[in-house]
Amino acid sequence: IHKLLSQYYQQPQNAVVGSIQSDAINFKNLLGEWHWQRKFSKLYKEQAGQWLTPVELFRPFYSQILANFIAKEASGAKTVHIVELGGGRGTN
Repeated sequence: IHKLLSQYYQQPQNAVVGSIQSDAINFKNLLGEWHWQRKFSKLYKEQAGQWLTPVELFRPFYSQILANFIAKEASGAKTVHIVELGGGRGTN
């Protein structure tokens, strides 16, 4: 297992975590869960990486929601400690 993990982590980032165009999913035009599943499946087949994170799939909304939550919760605080959890490719 050590060899397999070593090979996996030595790959370039874009070979592991996929990416999609920011306008690839127009959420306002989705007609329900079946439409999302169809779009999701198509995106997975087209992207170069091995997997996609929620950060990639729901950008820019995912990042905006996190930023809004932090801003609201930190309102009035003297010090704010933020720990990044590392989802995605750092693209937004």
